[in-house]
Amino acid sequence: MPAQEDPSAFPDELTRMRHRAYFHPSTVSGVGFVEMAKCRQAEVPSTNMRATARGFACVDAALLDPTGPVDPGLVAEACTTQVDGDDLVLETRSRFGLGFQLHQDERPIGVSENSFGHSGFGGSIGFADADAGIAVDYLLNRPGDRWQIPRTRRLLAALREATGASS
Repeated sequence: MPAQEDPSAFPDELTRMRHRAYFHPSTVSGVGFVEMAKCRQAEVPSTNMRATARGFACVDAALLDPTGPVDPGLVAEACTTQVDGDDLVLETRSRFGLGFQLHQDERPIGVSENSFGHSGFGGSIGFADADAGIAVDYLLNRPGDRWQIPRTRRLLAALREATGASS
């Protein structure tokens, strides 16, 4: 690993943790690496799921379907708050269930309090919203520089208006 990428070079544990969360060594990241068959075949949580926006939305929609492939009780359990507080990596309040970000007014996932999903790199977002009865996945090919860019916020506002959601 190049010296400037070595997390041990950082002076404190919090900075090292943030670096490890956001950056991969150049030898295991970038298009040349992620397109390799061994990378595509690996199971790396929170990193290497591959699908189109339509594919992601089909998964999210299936989670809302009471006759779908996932038991509604399991979905409800996964959407129960497990963590709610200061996120040391994101440097903001975060609320998570089991694998899903949960809605917060200041950092919305979906359009109602009963939405769950995940924000992604540079403004992408995907969620299922039981109250609104919708699944939406918005993926960017030219991401912005933060978790929700103005386009993402406008999309969520339009969805709130279209569904009559108040959050």
